[in-house]
Amino acid sequence: MASRIVGNPLKRGLYSVCNGPLRLRAGVRSTPFCAAPVLLHHRLSTTDSQSKPKLQAITAAQNDMLLASQRRSRPISPHLSIYQPQIHWVSGAIMRNCAIILTAPIYLYGAAYLISPLVGWHLDTASLVEWFGSLSLGTRLAVKGFFGFPFVFHIVHGLKHLIWDTGAMLTNRQVWLSGWTGLGISVLGTVGLMVW
Repeated sequence: MASRIVGNPLKRGLYSVCNGPLRLRAGVRSTPFCAAPVLLHHRLSTTDSQSKPKLQAITAAQNDMLLASQRRSRPISPHLSIYQPQIHWVSGAIMRNCAIILTAPIYLYGAAYLISPLVGWHLDTASLVEWFGSLSLGTRLAVKGFFGFPFVFHIVHGLKHLIWDTGAMLTNRQVWLSGWTGLGISVLGTVGLMVW
């Protein structure tokens, strides 16, 4: 068993703590998993197999430094950068961000509308239409595109998810096709809303 564990120092340390000088009694087999921390192994006196473990008291600062050094030596979990981007998880992330882009202004406008009589703002429909009409053409198109794409994208991909809920279009090819088709429809719908 020790020959299989030799490659990993952490497993080697756990093996030594569990099956090394700290065996329960001669002839009693210890369990393959041991909850004893690896740090205990480094502070044990291993010269005498019958001696009791000698623990050292450490300060809180030493404990923090030791914990930080252990964290630096741990392997880092893989992140999104190791995965090839795929349309279904990219569109899922875009859909969630589209929901934020759509709902945040609604809540902000609702709160501003409620306090507008107190601060003297004119947020009625006629004032907003007049303000939007006073903007330049490029600014109006940018505002329409900024809010139009999330609106259309969220509707189209919401319908795609409703289709998936029926159990249809769930093969890899169909998911890929529906993702790119939904993106194309979203772009066309946004352009349509911008020129309308």
